[in-house]
Amino acid sequence: MHILQGLAVHLWLQHQVVLLWLVMISGCIGSHMPRRFRHWSWIDGWEISR
Repeated sequence: MHILQGLAVHLWLQHQVVLLWLVMISGCIGSHMPRRFRHWSWIDGWEISR
């Protein structure tokens, strides 16, 4: 998700500050989420407990 948000900064330069804030806020939220949500994948789905 961060790659797409970072790419958007280069595509819409007039909204650069707002987009950079969104990248930073989504990174902060994502890094402080519980483990079961952080380890979810769009491709593989939920993490399998071992």
